[in-house]
Amino acid sequence: MPRRRYRVRHYSTRERKMHPAAIVGICVLAALLIALVTGNILRRTVDEETYRKITSGTESPPADEQTETPFSPMVQAYPFLLDASLDEIPTDAYGSYRSALSVPINKRNGKILYTSPVADHLPTQNAGPALADAMEQLTLSVPYVSGIFYPRATDGATDDLRYARAAEEAALLREFLHAGATDVVLMELPMDAEHITATMVYLQTVRELLPYATIGVSVSLSGAAGENGWEILPELAKSGCFLLLDLREIDDANAADGLATADYFIRQYGMCPLADETQTELISLIETTFHSYRIIPAA
Repeated sequence: MPRRRYRVRHYSTRERKMHPAAIVGICVLAALLIALVTGNILRRTVDEETYRKITSGTESPPADEQTETPFSPMVQAYPFLLDASLDEIPTDAYGSYRSALSVPINKRNGKILYTSPVADHLPTQNAGPALADAMEQLTLSVPYVSGIFYPRATDGATDDLRYARAAEEAALLREFLHAGATDVVLMELPMDAEHITATMVYLQTVRELLPYATIGVSVSLSGAAGENGWEILPELAKSGCFLLLDLREIDDANAADGLATADYFIRQYGMCPLADETQTELISLIETTFHSYRIIPAA
């Protein structure tokens, strides 16, 4: 009897692969579920402030609360007058020109010490060499020229008059900078309680009109050490101007004691010491103590 033959059927053992879109959908759904569960747990276990920090990150303080200490240029500037001969540029111990000079723009009474289109336009008295010519020759010999300026705009009787004068002074400073100066230093601004508001408004106005200029503000040693100094110096730092400590009130006979008092403010507020050319003993101490300082012509 013939054997009955059976056919062996072979079934495919391959498993069907899941579609990529389905995998992505499952992952997204799982992530959402984890986030929801975690969020509910956080809400129940931490306070509102902590939850806000965890979910939103640490917030930066508002821009107006962030105060960056203004950069104080590291230079050693020596006195020079625009109407002087280039042969009178101060030299170092090796006979080379000093790399930075302090050049007065005006006198305490407001008289401008050169002639220029802006100086000629202002009602203030002016006399001396032509600014453009003098600065062109000077900057060929010395790379850093710092203008020394005595503002008078805060003397105005009204806010509008003070603003008008500040704008005029800003135009004068702008012209001096365009002629080749690197920075300008504002001298003897009133810092007492009665005038500090006008001074801060003046600085704000000048900074707005000269946003890219490097501007310094000098503060007397007695003003910094006074009862309001601890309030005034941080406010001045917010003006965007670098700070200088005016040491001209120190008697040369007491130079060491005066500089010891000044040292705290110079280091604490990053101030640059400033003296005039007549304070020879003080200048010697400053030169051996600090890397950056300004020596200006006697007023």
